[in-house]
Amino acid sequence: MARLVQRLGRQESTRRGRRLGTPKAPVAVAAQTGVSRQLAEIIDGDATFRLRKPLEVTVRREGPYIVMNYEPLGIEEYGKTELAALEAFAYHFGALWEGIAQANDRKLTSEARELKQALRSLVEAVSSSRP
Repeated sequence: MARLVQRLGRQESTRRGRRLGTPKAPVAVAAQTGVSRQLAEIIDGDATFRLRKPLEVTVRREGPYIVMNYEPLGIEEYGKTELAALEAFAYHFGALWEGIAQANDRKLTSEARELKQALRSLVEAVSSSRP
């Protein structure tokens, strides 16, 4: 069975420091199944995280918000639209990568080292559009 990958276009502009604001979509969506989304890659600012296999992210509505959750990494983000929730999710993932996955093990607690291992096992490659 063929897998369809759909890119979501940026419809909103948010500012979160230097990490967001490029015209790229925050994620590429591999498929939608019920109350979950499978994320094939995650784009945060100028960093693109190509995943070994799609992440199955839980999507639910809470009042006026769309909430996206990936329990294994402890990521839960929300937005007034699905795109805003995806952007927040991508930003959180990128922040974890920058702050934990790239950190020296000696500077991390045992729990943070476990999170680092989990992140690194999910990501096949990271590319940057920065020159």
